[in-house]
Amino acid sequence: MEYDMFNDPEFKELILEYLEYLNTSLKEIISTHLVNKDFPIIRKFGHNLKGTGAGYGFTEFTDIGKKIEFAARDEEYDELSVLIPEFEKMLSAVRD
Repeated sequence: MEYDMFNDPEFKELILEYLEYLNTSLKEIISTHLVNKDFPIIRKFGHNLKGTGAGYGFTEFTDIGKKIEFAARDEEYDELSVLIPEFEKMLSAVRD
């Protein structure tokens, strides 16, 4: 028997909490860490996103998390200036 996690009310609550956590974290990344070029903090955000996205059913979060992690590792500010708003749009689309 296959388990459908998205029809489980308890898992749905976890997904909503996860999305809210990402939204709060992303606001801080945009307002503080990207502006100040805090690459280690942005790298950690990307790394965590890469590691958790697919587990919550969002493989696209895992993919962009990897890109954010590597761009921050390499201190590619211009690339992060594109990737972070791209993730913001993804997150907004999922939350709506």
